[in-house]
Amino acid sequence: MHIRIEVGNVLKKSADVLISTANPWLNLSGGVDGAILSAVGPAIQDELHRDDPSGSSWC
Repeated sequence: MHIRIEVGNVLKKSADVLISTANPWLNLSGGVDGAILSAVGPAIQDELHRDDPSGSSWC
């Protein structure tokens, strides 16, 4: 496994996947999650709720 540590703005890095520590309800509200929501816009929040694999109605 290759691990590389970088310092900088995670939202400006090129990546295939961004894993975030969203709460169990998948609500992007603060910290890194809030920054993702601000950068991408509300469509990402809608997508998280629509594609919830657990099928829960928490959102």
